[in-house]
Amino acid sequence: MIAQLTEQEPVTEAEANPALLDSAIQLAEFVDLETATEARRYDYAMLLALELKNRYSRNRYLATTISKILVDLYDAKNENRMREYVPFYVSGHGDELRMMNTFLHNISKEETGEIAFNFLNNQTNFNPDDPEHYLMLWKICDVTKRETVKARVKERFKTRFGKTKYYFQYFDKMI
Repeated sequence: MIAQLTEQEPVTEAEANPALLDSAIQLAEFVDLETATEARRYDYAMLLALELKNRYSRNRYLATTISKILVDLYDAKNENRMREYVPFYVSGHGDELRMMNTFLHNISKEETGEIAFNFLNNQTNFNPDDPEHYLMLWKICDVTKRETVKARVKERFKTRFGKTKYYFQYFDKMI
């Protein structure tokens, strides 16, 4: 009887329930993304976000996170503060992270703005129920000199949400 017990390996809950394991892995990936974003490791955060976006293409959190990163990077490039968001040295990191780091350092401020606009202005990524998406798109339209689109974004925001705290907090101050 002892021989039978020692021949069998114990079964963990994750092995017994693969859906639980998949759920735990997915949660860990999103926590990793959130941590990288909060730590301002935008090269790593962008790499993770794009990998996750490839798997979860309709995930609104990912669209928001990618948009925020692009807007912040535009501001950082504009104010010469890239070091706060993207390190200059990534020795010891994998090829994908080094390529993302190099890409983020090498694109210009204008290119960053164009990428941000085209990403957020895409109906797959833009969430019309999220006031923050209107604000980010409005800001990107402002810095990329898209005055007509900027005015439409503001009007659509007012139509959708009225003059809420977001309107007074952001739009009135920016005009």
